[in-house]
This record gives sequence, C-alpha cells and structure tokens, in this order.
Amino acid sequence: VNLLSDEFEVDKAMLDQDMAALAAELVAEGILADPGA
Repeated sequence: VNLLSDEFEVDKAMLDQDMAALAAELVAEGILADPGA
C-alpha cells in the first residue's frame, strides 16, 4: 500500500509539472492570459 501511495505522489508531482509547462506554453502563444500579470 505504501509503495502504491509513493508512486501516486510521484505521478501527481509529474502531472503538476506537465500542467505548469503546458500553461506556460499557452501563455507564450497568447492563448491563455498570464495569471502573474
């Protein structure tokens, strides 16, 4: 159970990184407004 939980945490961290990278690409392309602006 702990192993599964650890793997889930890693996957979640990877997903968060992917989502942040995707959002950054959309901002760069002008598709999405920059939330930091």
